[in-house]
Amino acid sequence: MTDLIDLVSKQLDAGTLAKISSQLGAKPSSTQNAIESAVPLLIAAMNRNASKPQGAQQLASALERDHDGSMLDHLSGFLNKGPSSSDNRIADHLLGSKRDAAERGIGQASGLSSDTVSKLMATLGPIVMAAASKQMSQNGGLGGLLESLGSSESKAKQSSGGSVLSSLLDGDGDGDVDIADLTKLGGGLLGRFL
Repeated sequence: MTDLIDLVSKQLDAGTLAKISSQLGAKPSSTQNAIESAVPLLIAAMNRNASKPQGAQQLASALERDHDGSMLDHLSGFLNKGPSSSDNRIADHLLGSKRDAAERGIGQASGLSSDTVSKLMATLGPIVMAAASKQMSQNGGLGGLLESLGSSESKAKQSSGGSVLSSLLDGDGDGDVDIADLTKLGGGLLGRFL
């Protein structure tokens, strides 16, 4: 079974990266660095939220109600339109109170401003949710999705030593993001994108 990071990375080819970079007004290399940190972080946050039965059911309901995996088949149309205000709320829901700290850390690690990273997160959130919806429909429902989420988070932790994911999602709630760890997370996944 393809894990969710692999499924998302297949969508983010050079053309998609160029389009996202253009919309952000950013260099493709900076955008790529930010994506390589943001996608595993969003997926790990989704996994953490779904690790409790109520969170898993809320995720399944949201995917069935609001997210159609077929959006991945028409990604250029989504990117041309740009994210909506409801798309922006996906990162809020997944990261909660850690979103601002995550965006600052990703920005410092990639050279993008926090505002630019926030726009990127609004773009990536629906892509990650569409990939999760596709995973759920093609791989045995919610159980298959949860397995994929766990596999994806495990790969991200191995790439980064687990430190950034733990500090952002399991930490003491102080909101501090270790920039070196965030850079390491992106670098550990280099090559999975593009």
